[in-house]
Amino acid sequence: MGRGRLVQRVAIAEFVKRELPLGRFGRPEEVAAAIVFLASAPASLVIGDCLNVDGGQSRSLI
Repeated sequence: MGRGRLVQRVAIAEFVKRELPLGRFGRPEEVAAAIVFLASAPASLVIGDCLNVDGGQSRSLI
């Protein structure tokens, strides 16, 4: 691995630690669980809402 690539990986790791409340990116199955819920009968009262499935990363938009 070249030095530039190593610096980039370190920068990404620092970003994740600093900016993501959970300290990691979400996994596909975590996003899929939210989608399955929204497509299910128990979610029938969820209308016109925005469900952020981002582990809290959007907190900076508030």
